Amino acid sequence: MSESNNQNPSGFNGEVKPINIVDELKTSYLDYAMSVIMSRALPDARDGFKPVHRRVLYAMHEGGNTPDKPFVKSAEIVGKVMGLYHPHGDYAIYGTLVRMAQDFSLRYPLVQGQGNFGGRGDEAPAAMRYTEARMSNIALELLKDIKKDTVDFIPNYSNKTTEPLVLPTRLPNLLINGSSGIAVGMATNIPPHNLTEVLNGCIAYVDNPEISIDQLMEYIPAPDFPTGGIILGRGGIREAYHTGRGKLYLRAVYKVSEEARVKRINITEIPYQVSYNTVIERIHDLMKNDEIQGITEVLNLSKNDINIELRIHKDYDPHVIMNQLFAKTQLQSSISFNMLALNKGKPQTLNLKQFISIFIEFRREVITRRCVFELKGARTRAHTLEALAIALDNIDEIIHLIRSSARRQDAAQALLARGWNCKILSAMLENLEGNPEIARPANLEEQYGVNPQDGLYYLSPEQADDILSMQLSRLTGLEQEVITSEYQDKVSEIIRLIGILNDPAKLTAVLRQELIESRDNNKRKENNYDARISAISDEAISLDDESFINKEDVVITYSRDSYIKYQALNEYRSQSRGGRGRQATQVKENDEIAELVIGKTTDTLLCFTSLGRVFQIKVYKLPRATQASRGRPINNFLNLQDEERITNLIVLDEDAQDDVENKFLFFATEQGTVKKTPLKQFSKIRANGLKAITLRNTDIAAGEETENEEVEVLEAEDTILDSHDLLPDRLAQVVVVGENDPVYLFSRAGYVAAFNSAVVRSQSRVSRGVRGMRLQEGDDRIIAVIVPKNDDPILTVTNGGLGKRTALSEVPLRTNRGSKGVRMHKLSERTGNALVGATQINEQDQLAIITDGGKLVRIDADEIRLVGRASSGVKLVNLVNGEQVASIERIVEGKSIEAEDLLAVQAHKQAELADNSSPVKSAEQVEPITGAAYAEQDDEE
Repeated sequence: MSESNNQNPSGFNGEVKPINIVDELKTSYLDYAMSVIMSRALPDARDGFKPVHRRVLYAMHEGGNTPDKPFVKSAEIVGKVMGLYHPHGDYAIYGTLVRMAQDFSLRYPLVQGQGNFGGRGDEAPAAMRYTEARMSNIALELLKDIKKDTVDFIPNYSNKTTEPLVLPTRLPNLLINGSSGIAVGMATNIPPHNLTEVLNGCIAYVDNPEISIDQLMEYIPAPDFPTGGIILGRGGIREAYHTGRGKLYLRAVYKVSEEARVKRINITEIPYQVSYNTVIERIHDLMKNDEIQGITEVLNLSKNDINIELRIHKDYDPHVIMNQLFAKTQLQSSISFNMLALNKGKPQTLNLKQFISIFIEFRREVITRRCVFELKGARTRAHTLEALAIALDNIDEIIHLIRSSARRQDAAQALLARGWNCKILSAMLENLEGNPEIARPANLEEQYGVNPQDGLYYLSPEQADDILSMQLSRLTGLEQEVITSEYQDKVSEIIRLIGILNDPAKLTAVLRQELIESRDNNKRKENNYDARISAISDEAISLDDESFINKEDVVITYSRDSYIKYQALNEYRSQSRGGRGRQATQVKENDEIAELVIGKTTDTLLCFTSLGRVFQIKVYKLPRATQASRGRPINNFLNLQDEERITNLIVLDEDAQDDVENKFLFFATEQGTVKKTPLKQFSKIRANGLKAITLRNTDIAAGEETENEEVEVLEAEDTILDSHDLLPDRLAQVVVVGENDPVYLFSRAGYVAAFNSAVVRSQSRVSRGVRGMRLQEGDDRIIAVIVPKNDDPILTVTNGGLGKRTALSEVPLRTNRGSKGVRMHKLSERTGNALVGATQINEQDQLAIITDGGKLVRIDADEIRLVGRASSGVKLVNLVNGEQVASIERIVEGKSIEAEDLLAVQAHKQAELADNSSPVKSAEQVEPITGAAYAEQDDEE
């Protein structure tokens, strides 16, 4: 036998069992996965802790590291946790301790730290030998009553001590502080919430267990992040609260300021778990790669609070820049809900109501176990007080008995061997609500206590030991009152505890009261626990294209060969009357400028064609080009048909777009026909265009759908034909009018006809219209339409470059349409034989004039004389090489806009000088750049 053992020391008997490797891998992997899930990665739904967090707090509690005690070295805490509870390495334990001390990681930090515990710029904490820590006040709420048998304890890894399986928390920690972790095959991400809101939701659930999730959301509207930010939208939050899975968007908080004409953006809150250093590096990369424009400098002014300062170029809108940053940086980030936690030892995705119900049921269990523990203690103490009362009642006999006993054991046996008088105790037992057993310990044998047959009291071994341990000071006369009073208190406590244990309603009342106390005790100004930090906004989550566009005044030019572009208006400074202007656009040979309009990059441009159709396009979608560029053919942006050309451009500003129900498009054709159509009929213009008007001698575009409504013809008073009624017609101008606005039609021959828009009835899109003005013989046609908004004068300009301002009151407003009008501008070969434009203008406005050669002049309106209707006007622009004025456009409050631009330029120069520590002048001391100076520069060009 010994020989066999020597030959086969392993004891292997040669038998091999076949095992299916698939089954073995499945079993081993599941065992491993569950070990990770249970012991490391997922929090318990009851107290919200993973084992390492629970062990750190319990070790600090056992070590007396409470808020009222001095700080201790973090290394001491880590060593205690690792040595007794968590043998997984000091790095993981210290990382847990650090995170529980960071007020930017936990909404309600559970550890008070002293020293460097890291920062929001990814700064690493100091080593554990340098930092100190202790529990925070709110952590005490999580361990309260832990010594009262409220939770189960299990042996630690070495079986030398025990640790709690869960903490008896009074707060729903999993909701208020959240949790995140990656297990094997699953992950959890629960965002933090506001303590007051969550406890209010718990109280509402206690009051009504049938409460719906939507009703709970009235108390708990959204998460509340320790780093603030703005939560966008509620749809993802509602989905997460109903299903346990969802997504919300969190956006940074910023404020815009302007000091000394320098625009600044100060970012004061960034999304949860985002590093401000990462954000700053990303902004620098965007600037370097020209992915974002308008930021001149990025400053990190963060100290205790976040403060990232962006300096913005004068021509850029800070809010548009922030929209671009929201789209391209972590200043707007998404946070996913994956509300997975351990419920009864199993991973489960929980909704909001389930989280609260699990916590409430856990609190019921904790309160029940606490009451049982306290009831046991109260009965034990009452049993002791009964023994002391017997001793006082029989003091002489007991002293004699003790003195006559040789040993303590003999005295104890003598005390137990007989019954004792109980007069004092009988009086104490009268208030037991008729039940003398109410204060009796649960496991006390029947022979102990008052014997109903002889009325004597028989002591238990524990009571005999209490009497023998009694101090002599307890034998005074006043001690009887003390014992009696304490006994009555214990009896009252016993009655209360039994009531709670026997009546679920009373237990619920205790639970509710403790929730209220926990909520109110944390409403302290210094800890900010009850104040919501993250704001909630109903703003749309997605950013559309327009939100990325810098809103600025621009000049849109369109040539007769269909080239279109836009440029910033501030590229052209005002000149004195008579200047030659600056080149606004290059035109190829035999091409000339046909249209000039001024608007904003965010406005809608309506493009009317020679076939009576209309297209729309946002201004910012047009090509932004330099002065030396022609732009791009408009066919690249609109689906025009062969031989179809753009004849008119109008800008729909925000006011018109916001009031489509009460506005109309007023059409005027070159041959004097007018039409009024509700603006709301043009609110949805297809990519292929929309029929806007039927023009005489112009076929309906191929592919355009026909309407059931017949094309309306001229009314009876319009049937008198003239030479213009036989000519092909084109749109002259389209303007936006109200129901009862005055309308002024200007003709090429220098005449104007004025009437009220109410005399033109509203017609459909396919209608032809009615007579608006009878034209002069020859090459006369409508060239402009004005809808006055006030009494400002009317400015008219000829193709020869002369212009004038005329009082509005000099033009009579007729009660009917269809007249020839009155002369508005005297024309001649010297002044120009045709009127090319008219507009209403204020002295604070400016006038933009563009020639058919592409030069643009910007003139202050107050430099143009106010004269009568019969005047020829004064020279506005110096035309050379056969040029003629092609178009004009009013720049509303152009002088103020230009002054703001100049001051902004000067302020930015001063800021640059100040940053270089050079002496600079104030904005008032810098010599202003005058319009005349720009005129000289432009003339040189």
